[in-house]
Amino acid sequence: MPDAAPGFKRLLMLQGPVGPFFHLLARRLRRQGVAVHKVNLNAGDMLFFPGPGARSYRGRPENWADYLTGLIAELDIDAIALFGDCRLHHRQAIAIAEHRNIPVFVFEEGYLRPDHVTVELGGVNGHSQLMQTAVARIAADTGKAVPVGNSFPALAGWSALYSIAKDAGRLLFPFYRHHRGNSVTEGLAYFRSGLRKLLRRGRDRRRVEAVLRGGKPYFLLPLQVHFDSQMTAHSSFLSVPHLVTMAIKSFGKHAPPDGLLLVKHHPLDRGHCCYRNVIDRAARAAGCADRVIYFADGHLPSLLDGAAGTVTCNSTVGLSSLWHDTPVKALGRAIYNCPGLTAQCSLDQFWAAPPPVDRENVFAFIAFLKAACQANGSFYTAYGQTGVLNNIVSKMTGQYEVATSIPAPMQPRDLPVIVPQKRRDNRAGPVPLLQASAAERVE
Repeated sequence: MPDAAPGFKRLLMLQGPVGPFFHLLARRLRRQGVAVHKVNLNAGDMLFFPGPGARSYRGRPENWADYLTGLIAELDIDAIALFGDCRLHHRQAIAIAEHRNIPVFVFEEGYLRPDHVTVELGGVNGHSQLMQTAVARIAADTGKAVPVGNSFPALAGWSALYSIAKDAGRLLFPFYRHHRGNSVTEGLAYFRSGLRKLLRRGRDRRRVEAVLRGGKPYFLLPLQVHFDSQMTAHSSFLSVPHLVTMAIKSFGKHAPPDGLLLVKHHPLDRGHCCYRNVIDRAARAAGCADRVIYFADGHLPSLLDGAAGTVTCNSTVGLSSLWHDTPVKALGRAIYNCPGLTAQCSLDQFWAAPPPVDRENVFAFIAFLKAACQANGSFYTAYGQTGVLNNIVSKMTGQYEVATSIPAPMQPRDLPVIVPQKRRDNRAGPVPLLQASAAERVE
């Protein structure tokens, strides 16, 4: 059990990671005297958190704010926990909590993957408050992480069960709109992903091995999942093709003439999108078609060890690159995109002269992340092996203590309005170019 009891006593949970993690965390917190309540928004939520303390919201999205405000007052909630701060219901919950000065624990995949998960007050990624001085008062984390192992099979299994339950229970939640596709489309995407991996894995590995043997300088451009909030909410890019087109255009004009650009597809996006045509068109237009290599499978640590630099929007591969002494140019809002860690020059300048990595700064920043918001473990597997529940409760306890010791609350956010949104098509062809502003798992 964690050493200290949490300072919060009445916690409201909203949507959590797929699987039983929030239910297990609620049981652990109740053993420490915390009254835990849960709001389920669809039948998938109900499957993994049937009770006790669970209730369902079946109303319209536009009535969610009034419902939640009344529930918080009725239960006298003093803390909220949720997974993902960009979901529409969660964005409103965070805004309401800020107006009432209630701390919100935001859970997300780890900044330091694969052996950590993130729990952070107020927001994550582009909404992170990590660099506030007060957070530094949390004691340093000097322990060695227990390896999680391959959590993908568990994640895939929990996701399938969640999606099937969500779709089967649509009559119970007629107004709910999920941020992902239905169980049929997602199932087809996973099938395509497996088929593409089977057909292309050998070719991809041969291409990567040839680059590693060839001795030419190369840069890595790791792509992100097309519907990831890192792309949709924390960058100025319209889509993944927009990012790819802009990066290749800059590479063709300013990279060394013998340099290569390796564009790595995200493994979780393989069944949803294929960017081969977009990349081929952009490379031909930039005059570097023979120097751009598109692939999905390859040993990322080996690639990072030999890369001249990594260009990314805000992927956690950026942090992995810094760990491997590989210079990084981040084009989106990322927690690690700051002076002393990443290149602060323009992308055009980066190709020609990537600045060296400051190892001391990298080690200090990673230690800071571990202390502030990283808990060893996984949301999907190896709960007992890693002690992730204890680790999470310890982080929540320390963060709540810091939050409640700050005398002046932050300026509350404006309450976002929940309205239906159209998905952006990331599989389309060329997109207009705009000026871009200045935790992928390591395989």
